[in-house]
Amino acid sequence: GVQSLAESVANAKSLGDAKARSADLLIAAKETGQLANSLLTLEKARDATLNGAATTFDPIAIVAGLTAWADQTAKDRNVTFTAHLPDVAVRLHGDPVMFEQAVLNLINNALIHGGETLSKVKLVMEQSERALKVTVTDDGKGIAPKNFDRALGRFSQIGPSAGSGLGLPIAKTVVESFQGTIALKNTPNGFAVSLEFPNFSTSKTRR
Repeated sequence: GVQSLAESVANAKSLGDAKARSADLLIAAKETGQLANSLLTLEKARDATLNGAATTFDPIAIVAGLTAWADQTAKDRNVTFTAHLPDVAVRLHGDPVMFEQAVLNLINNALIHGGETLSKVKLVMEQSERALKVTVTDDGKGIAPKNFDRALGRFSQIGPSAGSGLGLPIAKTVVESFQGTIALKNTPNGFAVSLEFPNFSTSKTRR
């Protein structure tokens, strides 16, 4: 597709036509780059050598760093974004870059696939005795339970939608690299995806 657009620019019959096709080419190139990055992220998470990049890190700081981006991205789509983070110091063991990508993909998935009725996206991070849990909930159209497994498969699309179909598969692969789990659930007001990371610890209250 990118090659075809590039050829159409080269063969444009007027400057205006060339500019219009160049704009389409730029969009296609950006989408291709995003797809390539998503595939690289997925393959890195699947790599058996991932443990070699493991370290102990602060997951709350990483998620907090994503909130400004998420808030602005949501506003650009006329959507409200909120985040609720723990008030204790939490440490997680694994690859911090992959953790960030998993959370990022949950937020993106909600914004891209929530549908026309989407107005709110909420991120909640909480800890229990068993795991550190990150949940992204939206008030969008949701997914039929019979399609949950399909939604977790690579390049899967549940109905017409933008996106590469890699958001949830990336999140699933990353959380499994942490020996954790992913859960999809329809709520009374929308849809929720939760990631549970078992290898964590807490300490004194955060300041």
